[in-house]
Amino acid sequence: DITKYNEEVTEYVRTCNKNGKTPKIMTTYDSLGHIVDALKNISFTEPNNWTLVIDEFQVIFGDSNFKSLTEMMFLENAKFFTKAIFLSATPYLMEYLEQMDEFKNLPYLELEWPKEMEEKAIVTNITIKKGDSRIKICKKIIEKMRSGQTVKFGKKEIDTKEAVFYINNVADIIKITKACKLKSSEVNILCSRSQEDKITKAGLEMGTFPKEGEPHKMFTFATKSVFLGVDFYSECAMSYIFADPSQKTLALDISTDLPQILGRQRLDSNRYRHEAILFVKENSLGLDDKEFTEYIVQKKKNTETLIREFSSQSPDVQTLHIQKYRTSMERDRYKNDYLMVVDDRHTGKPTVAFNTLYMYAEIRAWQISKKNFRSEYSVIKEQEKNGITGT
Repeated sequence: DITKYNEEVTEYVRTCNKNGKTPKIMTTYDSLGHIVDALKNISFTEPNNWTLVIDEFQVIFGDSNFKSLTEMMFLENAKFFTKAIFLSATPYLMEYLEQMDEFKNLPYLELEWPKEMEEKAIVTNITIKKGDSRIKICKKIIEKMRSGQTVKFGKKEIDTKEAVFYINNVADIIKITKACKLKSSEVNILCSRSQEDKITKAGLEMGTFPKEGEPHKMFTFATKSVFLGVDFYSECAMSYIFADPSQKTLALDISTDLPQILGRQRLDSNRYRHEAILFVKENSLGLDDKEFTEYIVQKKKNTETLIREFSSQSPDVQTLHIQKYRTSMERDRYKNDYLMVVDDRHTGKPTVAFNTLYMYAEIRAWQISKKNFRSEYSVIKEQEKNGITGT
């Protein structure tokens, strides 16, 4: 009940102010709009009295493929606050932020960690050759581990009873689980709640992150949407990471996601804590530079044309088109344009806008893919920039 929730938030803030205490509210990106509504119940300018702190803000780009509208609405709601701090513990690309109105000309502060706090990570890079697949590779690893054998990749030997597979494709996770006939006692599937129907229809179960001291299952699968900011406390798990740069907005960004993944295992007693195997598809970039530029330019033109046409229509016709645009967004996922339906910040009525976040997320992923996955050398070179030793 959103109305009841807003009333409770409003009452909480008023009580804190009355008693001279500083009110604090923790929320998800998705629910910031409800917080704004509750604060505006006190007064329209109440958000100006608050400082908005956004952790792991780099996910607004990485999540854009499946929730870009949520992220855009989050940025819109953030505008109600005159004081905002965007935090990230991973390196970021300023060129994309500077192109967005929400981040233009903002001060950028970088905190430098003392050298004694830095830890080196070792990543073994494996190229997935044509004819091979991550399903086959995972099956091989699982079968070896089940039979108590050592897993080998080149000179690298892994002798452990636990593995975490970072795969950003739920359909593949289901196929692997089915192909290996994994029991619920053996496998832990960690992904977005939006994928729960797909998981349960396959006869599988959604998993949970074990807390420190709780037992870990032999095989854990994690998608990009869940591993950020989450800790594993395994005594022996090895990390296997599967990059797929051909996915325009969900390409594994070596300069951000790899350090995040390598920081998930928290126990010093795990000898594989700072190690991982990274699998990259051979020749997986897909479009060339010219084709990708044409692809972006055409989608921009389509979007601008749709916005002009919408603006020229009468209010009644606009209302009829809103539902059609919403359906297109849900069905096509910005396949042909960047048009999105949003509620006007001032009137509260639905209107259309240009989803710049999704566009820059596509451009960013493409450029990262070009830079990081062009060759084995470029993968290792990019890892070295982030304190990771690649082999």
